[in-house]
Amino acid sequence: MNHSIRRSVVALAALTVCSWAFALTASDFGKVYEGAGSAVDLNNANQVLVRDTASFTIVDTASGARNAVGLPVDLVLAGYTTLKANDLSNAGHVTGFIGNASGSVPFLWTAAAGFRLVPSGFGGLFVNDSGVTVGAAGTWSSATGTTTALSIPGTVRSFNNAGQIGYVSGFRGYVGNPGGYSLAGVMGPSGETLRAWRYEVPALGGVPAISDEFLMPDNLVLNDAGAVLVGFAGVKAYSSSSQLYLGASTAASAVAGLAVSLNNKGQIVAQESGDALYSPYCGCYADSVTGETADLSKVWGISPLVRINDSGVILQDKGSAFALYQAGAGTPPSPAEPPPSVIPLGTGSGLKGQYFQSGLFANTLVTTRVENPDFDWGTGKPAPGMRSDFFSVKWTGYVQAEEAGVYRLRTLSDDGVRVTVNGQKVIDHWKSHSAATDTSADIVMEAGKRYDISIEYYDLIGRAVMRLSWLKPGAVDFTAIPTSRLYQP
Repeated sequence: MNHSIRRSVVALAALTVCSWAFALTASDFGKVYEGAGSAVDLNNANQVLVRDTASFTIVDTASGARNAVGLPVDLVLAGYTTLKANDLSNAGHVTGFIGNASGSVPFLWTAAAGFRLVPSGFGGLFVNDSGVTVGAAGTWSSATGTTTALSIPGTVRSFNNAGQIGYVSGFRGYVGNPGGYSLAGVMGPSGETLRAWRYEVPALGGVPAISDEFLMPDNLVLNDAGAVLVGFAGVKAYSSSSQLYLGASTAASAVAGLAVSLNNKGQIVAQESGDALYSPYCGCYADSVTGETADLSKVWGISPLVRINDSGVILQDKGSAFALYQAGAGTPPSPAEPPPSVIPLGTGSGLKGQYFQSGLFANTLVTTRVENPDFDWGTGKPAPGMRSDFFSVKWTGYVQAEEAGVYRLRTLSDDGVRVTVNGQKVIDHWKSHSAATDTSADIVMEAGKRYDISIEYYDLIGRAVMRLSWLKPGAVDFTAIPTSRLYQP
């Protein structure tokens, strides 16, 4: 079981892990504002767009003022009952969709002009500072009232002040799947192609194969200078990742997490996700200029990061509330747990194991449980409600050393496995294979100290086994890690 897959045009580089990186840490970021409501956007004036089912609110975080906007009487009398605001420009434009029993139409709103309905398909997704809004069929200008029809080969994912449109397409299968392709690119305001990538998975005699190149694009964001971030959500047990292109002639650089926002200073926020765009597990920050990165999930929880503006202010949506954070300002968030030094020794109950039922280009979280990754499933099912093939597991948490010294980790796996300790990948056998052992290099650990650990595993077809063991200082043989030395994240 050692098939290979290629992806044309772009090859992913080794990921820069956001969790353990350069100068910044989560404690360097302070909370500068917190408010009520489900937030969807943040502009350079630090105004936040909050939406409800039939209204939206623009929150001025400098003054705390909240401008609530509902459906006007004429639209209510016309039968419209729903309002979904999507985007807020730096100039105060809001775009989105209003709906009735017959469907929905896009709108553009400003404080001065109120609501203006936009021809169907030509707005509602994003709006730029010139008052141009974009939809699936093209753009509409509030200044001229004219539409520009565009043939966009995918779903619109971003729109900048230069009128450039970022898009990705869904997977397009070849006859006799598996096999197919996806597209990502940037289109100019007149429909000209500025950037284009094609990601291909050829059908290998009808037999699926797994590799890092199996990823298909899920998001594309761009800034006003035309820098592009192509994002890939986690597939099977893969970590989410993104590729940053600063210019048409520059090589891509890797960024951890699925990119969601890129400001004009080159600062990025991303989400680590286990199920496409829907279940973010961490927030990643990166600065493409300084190289600084930080994992913000340890103190902010799993609520997703939504946007970063040109001042470096980060918007976090918590569902019924939102918060703004900024490096070097505000009140640093409290750690989610006490430091390892005050946690009792040998009291762990296992790692957090997330079980995914995997297809070729998506995965679904089926169950989560706390356990020691030491299993030989054979040809059986790893958990109720799952198949015996095409599944993956991601274990996360901490491993605690029993004594000071040099350790080694070993896995017995069938199929792919990756192990990361404190941000360093120590085992990487990420391809289909029969049962095989893989051993890390020496890892120096302090007695009683806990170390972040992540084990990613997938099974393709046939037998499935995944066992983790360690070689303790002075020991001759590898032994299973005691469950009491494994902790949940």
